[in-house]
Amino acid sequence: MNQSMQSMFRFYSIGIVFRDKARNTKTIRVFPTEYHSAFSGSLDDDETIVNVNYSNELEDVVPQSIKIEQTFEATWLPMSNGNRRQAPDVCNGERVMIYKMGDINTFFWDTIFDDHELRKNEQYIISCSNTPKTNTPLDDTNTYWQGMDAQDKLVTIFHTANNDKELTTHSMQLNTKTGVWEYKDGRGNMVSLKSGEDGLEIVTKASVKIKTKKLSFECDEFSLDCKNASWKANNSIFKTKFQVNGASSFLPPISTAFTAAKT
Repeated sequence: MNQSMQSMFRFYSIGIVFRDKARNTKTIRVFPTEYHSAFSGSLDDDETIVNVNYSNELEDVVPQSIKIEQTFEATWLPMSNGNRRQAPDVCNGERVMIYKMGDINTFFWDTIFDDHELRKNEQYIISCSNTPKTNTPLDDTNTYWQGMDAQDKLVTIFHTANNDKELTTHSMQLNTKTGVWEYKDGRGNMVSLKSGEDGLEIVTKASVKIKTKKLSFECDEFSLDCKNASWKANNSIFKTKFQVNGASSFLPPISTAFTAAKT
């Protein structure tokens, strides 16, 4: 093959992450092990000099040290994760693939091995474009996305946008730190389960309709606060005490109560 036709982009080395990747960044500091093939030991996240071992031609182990200058920065390249929003939260000691563009000192990285036991609190968010046109910067307002965030303790089951003629937005999220599960839309409707309060809250802008064969409530206290109330039933039986203007008495048969109110 004509050498001039070969790609300038190439694999460079297996690398070891020198320091934990900072949050919301795509850049890491990495040490290329294949250019120091006898490397053994660990990389200290807090040191600028790391002790390693080399093997010479006689296979003698020769102690050496690696300075931070022997590491370099590399930018995440999502080779098979085009819909992933953030770079993987790789940590010190994790192995990655390093790529290089020609002879320019521009390096890229991506994960390769299963080193998840080295990971700390991770953030994983995937999204898909909701824009009808290309060359549009993507964010929360024009993508459908979901994710898990062990740093902020959030699990977003889904979040939709309304930039492409949708009626409104929809979002369902669990906050494991506060114990709140919530579904809401962009119109102010909401359902919220609050584990800390052992409570469920439903808020709608217009109405709530339940249609079923049988509906039952079992509670210690029941209250109703409304401007107008209506009741329609073929047969109603109440076995309870009730209060009207502070007075307490047994509730009479429902038909008698209605008759008495009319007279």
